Amino acid sequence: MTADTPSTSSENDSQGRNWFTQLIVQLIVFQVIFYFLKGNSSPSPKREKFSLSYRNHLQPNELFDIFVYVTKDDKNVLKNLHADGDLVFYRENQLYTHQFNKPYDVEKIRYRLPQNILKDENAHLFVSVFLIPHKAYQERKDPFYTSTFKTGFQGHIVHKIVPLTMIRKTKKSKAVNLLKDQEEEDGDYGHECKHWIPRLDVNVVYDTVEYTANPADTLFGQCTVHANGVYDPIVYLSQFWILEEHYVPMDPKIPIAGAESNAIDVEDPIVELTLNYSTCSPTFFALSHQMKLNSETGGVLGTQTSKEIEMIKKMLMTTHIYMLIFSGCFILLHTIFSFYALKNDIQFWHQNNSMEGLSALSIVINFVCDIIVTLYILDNENTSWLVIFEICIGVLASGWKVSKAIKITLTSQFPYVSFSSAKNYVESSTKKYDEIAIKYMSIALAPCVVGYAIYSLYYEKHKSWYSYIVSVAAGSVYTFGFIMMTPQVYINYKLKSVDHLPWRALFYKTLNTFVDDVASFLIEMPWLHRLSCFRDDIIFFCYLYQRWAYRKNVQRPNYWTASLSPEEKNELLEKNKRIGQQSRDEHEELQENQELQGDLVRRQVNN
Repeated sequence: MTADTPSTSSENDSQGRNWFTQLIVQLIVFQVIFYFLKGNSSPSPKREKFSLSYRNHLQPNELFDIFVYVTKDDKNVLKNLHADGDLVFYRENQLYTHQFNKPYDVEKIRYRLPQNILKDENAHLFVSVFLIPHKAYQERKDPFYTSTFKTGFQGHIVHKIVPLTMIRKTKKSKAVNLLKDQEEEDGDYGHECKHWIPRLDVNVVYDTVEYTANPADTLFGQCTVHANGVYDPIVYLSQFWILEEHYVPMDPKIPIAGAESNAIDVEDPIVELTLNYSTCSPTFFALSHQMKLNSETGGVLGTQTSKEIEMIKKMLMTTHIYMLIFSGCFILLHTIFSFYALKNDIQFWHQNNSMEGLSALSIVINFVCDIIVTLYILDNENTSWLVIFEICIGVLASGWKVSKAIKITLTSQFPYVSFSSAKNYVESSTKKYDEIAIKYMSIALAPCVVGYAIYSLYYEKHKSWYSYIVSVAAGSVYTFGFIMMTPQVYINYKLKSVDHLPWRALFYKTLNTFVDDVASFLIEMPWLHRLSCFRDDIIFFCYLYQRWAYRKNVQRPNYWTASLSPEEKNELLEKNKRIGQQSRDEHEELQENQELQGDLVRRQVNN
């Protein structure tokens, strides 16, 4: 039971995280929570006149020492440290003060686990942190637990303890190769075993406030108070910023994520502990503590899952503050454009009574593809609820558009539902062009889907046969989905017109697809869904080109003029002439009014 001699890493400066800037976004969010917990309550008018007040036992600029030991028990007994404690970190002659935005003092510690910790499931390790004010020493010695301290409260020291090991389930990969033996793939994952906690943040809270006894005060409630009117300086030991993947299983059969070795070496069980030491402000402590409570209770409303909390922690730990602000703006734009695109799309289809120039088959196929994508998203574990919500809304909208594109009637015979195309869709050339495009696109798509299905079955892992089918179907939609979006492009080309398209909805979709390109790398989602955002760009650029190439021109012979009779053509030309003449008359009237107003202003100025 020994620990390697603690030494300051040469990479401390580069690895020391600027914790204040990393948490600036959280400070803004949780300041509201802190306001309701503390600042929104007014003092009680019935408070006694001579309420007891408490001051910090450690005054500004006083010296103190801090020692960190790994122990086998959670008892506060100094005399046992020589036998059961291993010194892993210490800082002496520290000033009780706080420097704004100061980075952590980072120390990488390699610790050799005792053999009984590996063999006995009930044996655990703890971290004991001792904060000793210099004014408590009677005679200072090395090691510190051999020192003599003053009698009474003058020799008081602060001691905090947290566990370094915990029992938790190993992260099991549910995916297996369906062609191999499933038991061979499962191994020993997914059972409960002891884990090593690889990180500890030691924060000494710099607090000079004199508190009046008030249990409702959030900060005062965290203080250890004494009868002589003083409270201990808060030593905040945080293990909040540890991700699921960072816990180290202490079972030799289970590999360690991200480690060079496959598992803990039983002969030489060495683990690493990252210890971050610093002073912090009371505000930082209050908000960090509140975040920890929220993660344990499922968020402010109790609705956040551990997966979502883990996702938030990972984003805040690995993303720069400016990127967080940047991503927040893009997510807001994504939400706004998605709303307006959906609104205008529904408005167009609600008012549309003709399927001429629109691909009904594409609408049906897109609805089926949306269902497949939704099943794939729900089957995937690493997906944000924001993506799930948007996908589900899109499926409902696609299903409603199908009911507008084709006629669905109930019958008394099996399958009790009949589908038929709209009359104007059947009688026009749109249906012929639509079927031609779907035919050739299907010929191009079929070999790709079959090849991808075979490749995925042999070389990729899946949770079940259902997951395999959904994954292959979704992969085909994502990878080759742009092929299924081309019938509308082909119809536009043959009709030489784009007047029939819902351009207002397409405009917002065009803006949104560029936002998606950026947001896809900021929001947690499957890679296939991420690549599909760039696939949509190609189709939208084709639509934009066709809008430029087939812009409105009555003299151009396109489908809309070629399919009209001579009488209808003359009527259309006369109508356009009347509209043009009316516009010219309105323009001339506007110019006359402007000239009259100008003359009136000049007369008033001259007078």
